[in-house]
Amino acid sequence: QWSPSTEATMRAMLLTRDAARALREGTRRVSQTSVPTPTHLTRWRAVGSAETCTGAFSWPSSSDGRRGVGTRADTVCHLASTLMSPTHHAVLQQQTKSYSSNTTPHAHSCRDKIHMEALSFHGYHGVLHAEKVLGQKFVVDVTMSVCHLTSGQSDDIKDTVDYASAYELIKEQVEGKDNAKDLIERVGAGIATELLKKFEKVIDVTVRVQKPHVAVTGTVGSLGIEVFRQRE
Repeated sequence: QWSPSTEATMRAMLLTRDAARALREGTRRVSQTSVPTPTHLTRWRAVGSAETCTGAFSWPSSSDGRRGVGTRADTVCHLASTLMSPTHHAVLQQQTKSYSSNTTPHAHSCRDKIHMEALSFHGYHGVLHAEKVLGQKFVVDVTMSVCHLTSGQSDDIKDTVDYASAYELIKEQVEGKDNAKDLIERVGAGIATELLKKFEKVIDVTVRVQKPHVAVTGTVGSLGIEVFRQRE
């Protein structure tokens, strides 16, 4: 008489043997089953394969004339072409087209930038009367998202943003007594808005405006603001 642990082990082994026999029998029956040839033709690409499948397919035959299982790619192609109706194929094409259109540079997938840093100007912005009379130094940093896929190949300035033109636009927004604003928030927003208006290739822009000599009590390196604007 076996101990309880030995008996449990023997039962587990018998169950495993029976399961293996059932699996082999099922595999044998599937290999002998004829799969109907699809009546429609559908071009598609098997997942994980570089092959483009076109139904209908003829499966490789075994030596005894039965239709057997071919390569993995053949099997995937045959089963999928059988299951995929022309309507499903049309829906898949539309989904693929929509995905592709959403991954173009126009959909902001391009992560290229243009940086203009530490631009120094003398302006008259501020709430205090002395700031509008004497003026002070303003430092501007600008980062523009501009895709360089075209300009990187063409080497043509027409395919990007003219930095000199952008500099002059920023200068006009900061300098001049007639252009004085109370808040540098307004200055930064104006720069961002005008850059988007003038340069259609700019997707979005970040503008930082700093006042190195701000009139506050205490030791301060500089105070400033940052605004972000993007094309709608």
